Amino acid sequence: MTKQNAVDLVLNQFSQFSAVYTAYQEITAALHERDSQRLTTILSQYQNTGTEMDTAIA
Repeated sequence: MTKQNAVDLVLNQFSQFSAVYTAYQEITAALHERDSQRLTTILSQYQNTGTEMDTAIA
C-alpha cells in the first residue's frame, strides 16, 4: 500500500477527519505560496467540524 492509498483510505472512512485534513492542506498551501487572499477565503469559508481545528481557526 502506498502512502497516498493509506491517506485516501482514512479520508474515505472518516469524513470529519477528511474535512480537517483538507482545511489544513489548503491553509498550508496558502501560507507556503504567501497568498493572503486565498488564506482569507479559506478561513472565512471554513465550516465548524466539532474539532480542535475550530478553536485554531476561531
